Amino acid sequence: MSILSRGIARAAIVALVVGGVVSAPQVAVADEITPPATVTITPTSGNVSDAIFLTSITVSTGCPTGYRAGSSTMVAQGATVQSVANVRTAATSNYQNVYGTFGLDGTAISINRSISPTNNYVSNKSLSSLSTPLTAGAFELRVYCFAGATPNYTTDKWFKLALELDGSGNWSIAATPDPEQVINRLQGSDRYATAVEVSKEFESFGGAEGSVAYVATGANFPDALVAAAAAGSQQAPLLLTPTASMPAVVIAELQRLDPARVVIVGGTGAVSAAVRSQITGALPDAIVDRLGGASRYETARLVVQDAFPGVDSVYVATGRNFPDALAAAAAAVRRGAAVMITDGNAPTLGADALAVVQPDAVTSVYIAGGTGAVSAGIQTQLNTLKGAPNVTRYAGANRYETSLLLNRGVPGGFGPTAYLATGTGFADALGGAALAGATGSALYTVPPTCVPSGVRTDLEDYATVTLLGGPGALSAAVLNLTVCPS
Repeated sequence: MSILSRGIARAAIVALVVGGVVSAPQVAVADEITPPATVTITPTSGNVSDAIFLTSITVSTGCPTGYRAGSSTMVAQGATVQSVANVRTAATSNYQNVYGTFGLDGTAISINRSISPTNNYVSNKSLSSLSTPLTAGAFELRVYCFAGATPNYTTDKWFKLALELDGSGNWSIAATPDPEQVINRLQGSDRYATAVEVSKEFESFGGAEGSVAYVATGANFPDALVAAAAAGSQQAPLLLTPTASMPAVVIAELQRLDPARVVIVGGTGAVSAAVRSQITGALPDAIVDRLGGASRYETARLVVQDAFPGVDSVYVATGRNFPDALAAAAAAVRRGAAVMITDGNAPTLGADALAVVQPDAVTSVYIAGGTGAVSAGIQTQLNTLKGAPNVTRYAGANRYETSLLLNRGVPGGFGPTAYLATGTGFADALGGAALAGATGSALYTVPPTCVPSGVRTDLEDYATVTLLGGPGALSAAVLNLTVCPS
């Protein structure tokens, strides 16, 4: 499937509507001003610590007949509305100069907040002076239109400009969302329930021959790192369980899926014999296999050799940490490749990784991560084994940039959906990576509170963006696609 271009606008001037209940930008409501107003601000970005929030605000039209523009510039976040700057009441003669004609005749509203010899009656405030501090995520600039002599912030109308704040206090104009782009979440009450919600994207197999589901521990990442790509390559979900006992919600999902085969990843120290008994009891007609070695690397080899017989390309990632291996999973499946882990700090590949990449059938190797993740010595060894032109390293300055490069390195790109998973925890990304691989979708790892600028750019090309996990994993700022500070 080809990528669907969506082109999310980044204009510094945003068309707005007015209503007692604020509607989304450019959406018609019963009391919308016709034509819709445009709000322009100077500057168009800054930091909450800046001494002056704004120096000018212009609204392209005035307030509706019978309303006057308010004397305060307000910011709103959730139900909290606060004043940022006021005209000093001692200088009422300057009122008109600052606020134009109040919109009574439809003339554009012009608010000069700069301090100068000709405009010295403006009381400017920094966003940091607000009594209720703003939090990272979406907020609004509001210019109110009052019906009475005194403002009523509950019933009066307003113009708004959507803004966003990152985790470092940087604010900017929010991108205008593409009305055709869907942004949503898959989440459960915990990591196990979240994996179930992800699994529900798969239709029931009805015991069909060749159908499979993977089960791995949700308590730790090593055994499951390569299972995400293995599952995705077989159009299979990856479910998580605690070591000792499988939750009822996971058992119910296995029964709904009704696969012909269940693959348990890891030894009994990861997924106990009791859990295996639960699975066989829930699915008496299914084959239940365990792929578990003496180490995470042996387990990985067993999984790869089971799922990818005769594979011709392999992604190599460190088994000491999870971000790069998980970020590589969807890209690997898109290429028809396996993901194999090794001790990235070692000077050469471990025996299990070598057994996966050494066969002559493997003609291409992709390294996920920089030399701090997978050593230069390992790349030298791979260059010798496969020829340097057949070895490619995807290495960013951090885990998020590596994820970006892994996705951009896939020839032909992905389908119309992109998944976002936190790069600071493994659990939600495990099942999500399997789903992304199975559906030909991209998987990006991002910080919990923002979206890296490169990822934000890539997301313009997807019709659907799905977050994996709840607000504790990926905040409302990520749901709003708030860009991380540079």
